[in-house]
Amino acid sequence: MSHTIIWNIIQALSAFKSRRRRYANYEEALRQIKRFPPHLLADVRGDDPFLCPSTAEFL
Repeated sequence: MSHTIIWNIIQALSAFKSRRRRYANYEEALRQIKRFPPHLLADVRGDDPFLCPSTAEFL
């Protein structure tokens, strides 16, 4: 195999691992948000939904 093919395989595996880590981090963040009491999240969110979106959009 040429060095280019090997390098392409390494890059593809690296990209796959990065996506998997990002997805795992996203799932962990959702689990953490679900642990918060809803009344506390409502206080933090305030009136502007663009600053901190409600958890209903994520669940």
